[in-house]
Amino acid sequence: MDLEEKRHNLEQIIRPLGRVLVCFSGGADSSLLLFLCHRLLGADNVTAFTVVSRASLDEEVAFCRTFAAHLKVPLIIGTTDVLAIPEIAGGDPRRCYFCKRNIFVLARKEAHKRGIGVIVEGSNLDDLDDIRPGFAAIEEFAIRSPLLEAKLTKEDVRALSRRLTLPTWDKSPTTCLLTRFPYQETVTPEALQRVKQCEGFLHAEGFSLCRVRSHLDTARIEVPAEDIPRFADQQLRWRLLEYFTEAGFVFVTLDLAGYRQGSMNRKPSPAMDGEP
Repeated sequence: MDLEEKRHNLEQIIRPLGRVLVCFSGGADSSLLLFLCHRLLGADNVTAFTVVSRASLDEEVAFCRTFAAHLKVPLIIGTTDVLAIPEIAGGDPRRCYFCKRNIFVLARKEAHKRGIGVIVEGSNLDDLDDIRPGFAAIEEFAIRSPLLEAKLTKEDVRALSRRLTLPTWDKSPTTCLLTRFPYQETVTPEALQRVKQCEGFLHAEGFSLCRVRSHLDTARIEVPAEDIPRFADQQLRWRLLEYFTEAGFVFVTLDLAGYRQGSMNRKPSPAMDGEP
């Protein structure tokens, strides 16, 4: 199936939905979904819903506000304390399920308040290749996933977003800060803040895609393979070590396998031909 055929199928899935609440994180997937719902259903039939918690990235919340305002789509900001949920704070292997379930409880409440019968979210076909306990919550709450239903891959999402001139077509993948912690490790507010600060440092140094994986007192930095040689710069390493140790890490390491989506869900594998 080529992209135009997938786009046609996606539009055929969205058009009959009527009034929808779009779970909107600000990433490439949910941005495309929100844009198409707005275009096909009209602003009066679309409401965006963004959840803010300690694990949220401030810049992503700011983007959600800006993008929704640009579309003239109403945006509801829901707040939650994810660390008050024992399975999440305690590192349960199904924490993604409990996190998604929490989001959908809030989303359903807001949808019901406004008489909206359909809730949609932005999973795509490639998401099936990773370990995603959150899919159980999607099924449990009967949430629709139009991009997945139309069999769009991440590459399709980016290509279609580019055709539609969306600013998110080449946006680096973003996930909540909970993905920086291995299962079974207790997540504290201080640990979340430490990771957020250290990733902010790397962004300021020009690493647009990076992850600071937290292993108790050790930081494991993931960047794309092509960015690894930058760490040969001694001045960068000194600045980084000073910042990370002041933030609370005792050891700072660089993952030679490079950035991998969902690396906490799989065993390390060596990079091949310069690619992770």
